[in-house]
Amino acid sequence: IHLPYLPAYPPDFNPIEEGFSAMKAWLRRNRDYSLVCPPSGLPSSMDPYYLLWDAVYTAMTPSNIRG
Repeated sequence: IHLPYLPAYPPDFNPIEEGFSAMKAWLRRNRDYSLVCPPSGLPSSMDPYYLLWDAVYTAMTPSNIRG
């Protein structure tokens, strides 16, 4: 029996981790935009869920996920 050595948490076998990494990097780069605490009545572009969707669709592209 041959047991291959694997790191504790190998992202190579879980490609979604590369996507999450790209999304978190996008959020860090745009943190000034995302840290604004809007009062009610502002456009939906300042909604936290909108920011997450924007991060997903902007940062999680195939070229960014592959590294």
